[in-house]
Amino acid sequence: MGLLRKIGEVVLMNIAILGFLLFAPAIYLIVPFILIAAEPNGKHNLLATIYILVGPFAAAAWTIITRMVSRYRRITADGTPYERSLKGVGIACAWMVIGFAVSATAEFIFLLVWRVPRSTGDWLAWFAVAPFVTFSPVILGWALRNPWRE
Repeated sequence: MGLLRKIGEVVLMNIAILGFLLFAPAIYLIVPFILIAAEPNGKHNLLATIYILVGPFAAAAWTIITRMVSRYRRITADGTPYERSLKGVGIACAWMVIGFAVSATAEFIFLLVWRVPRSTGDWLAWFAVAPFVTFSPVILGWALRNPWRE
């Protein structure tokens, strides 16, 4: 009985993590502003810390999704079926590492340039810019893709 309970906990944990990763762009764009509206004069340092620490993981997941969909569309554009391979797994892992590294580097530079906000307006501006910094690998992947190749 204990084994089934542990398996259930692992399954629920994975569903929660996957759900967060899939909805992270919407969460990053909406939740901070709701919390700032609820407590306009509060310090939102904990929210910003969580935001920055978890951001590269979400960016890595979305980089894999967008780049691999692009790869699938490019490979099947001429009608050939997509075949799973270790090469595709390796490319996906490479995109994951690139997405994580670019997001973490962009967030580090962002934190060096933009110090801790002091007022409500500063927090609003900080949280308005932060999603674009966090998801910069995804945005760069969309911006730099060659539409004639896909």
